[in-house]
Amino acid sequence: MKSNSLLASVLGVTTVAVTVATVLANEPPVCTPGLNIVLWPPNHQYHEIDFYTFAGAIDPDGDSLEYLITAITQDEPLNSNGDGNTTCDGIGVGESVAQIRAERLGGGNGRVYQINYTASDGAGGECDGTLTVSVPHSQSEPAVDDGQLFDSTECFEPADLDADELVGMVDLIKVLQGWGQSGPDQFLNLPDADANLDGTVDIHDLLKVISDLGQG
Repeated sequence: MKSNSLLASVLGVTTVAVTVATVLANEPPVCTPGLNIVLWPPNHQYHEIDFYTFAGAIDPDGDSLEYLITAITQDEPLNSNGDGNTTCDGIGVGESVAQIRAERLGGGNGRVYQINYTASDGAGGECDGTLTVSVPHSQSEPAVDDGQLFDSTECFEPADLDADELVGMVDLIKVLQGWGQSGPDQFLNLPDADANLDGTVDIHDLLKVISDLGQG
């Protein structure tokens, strides 16, 4: 460098020091399998799944990552026999924290939830990954994934019925209950519905009564 500077000075050429900055391309994050999360006991309560704790995404550049849950699915129906008569088994789409219900069918092989998410590095790089949460049938056997067929975020609310609809519904419940105990002859002696009924009826409770009678 010294000889080159001297030669430039002799020739009367003005030399300029130039600093070249090398800009490295941003490397996107890599979504790897996260921790294996098992919920126990199956008490129908929500458990908080924070992706900043449990997700397995890493960034080659060391950038801080932001997480966004895009879907929550499960391999069992949301409301069936032996699972507590609940819906909304997964909550948190659009957030970084999920609420997952510790629940599974009483006669099944355990429940497996799959939480899909996107990890972003704030510089245009992102990756898509999944986090698995399971609720085994028993502590001695791992849950088996039978296929992610159901949207965990679906919620079914009780239907509001007017007074006339409510009386008719209660009549039907009484008939079904009597039929389950005494046979079809109970239709001939239908008791009158309560005259002071108000409020709401949970349609899913009625369907459960019908289902239980069909298996009895």
